[in-house]
Amino acid sequence: LQDQRGVVECAYVRSCVLPEVTYFVAPVELGPDGIQRHLGVPQLTNYECKLLNEAIPHLRAAIKQGE
Repeated sequence: LQDQRGVVECAYVRSCVLPEVTYFVAPVELGPDGIQRHLGVPQLTNYECKLLNEAIPHLRAAIKQGE
């Protein structure tokens, strides 16, 4: 990414998107110096919100294991 700008990838980053977890996967804009901008989480459907809420305990456990 030496001179590239505007590259968007999903990354597992420290985030306050969900108060229940300290890290979350979200799209970020990358540039020569790393993350340039956090693009946030897209609008979720009710079904996706339900699945996300069910995943929170698993996310917490994975984060705890990785810290």
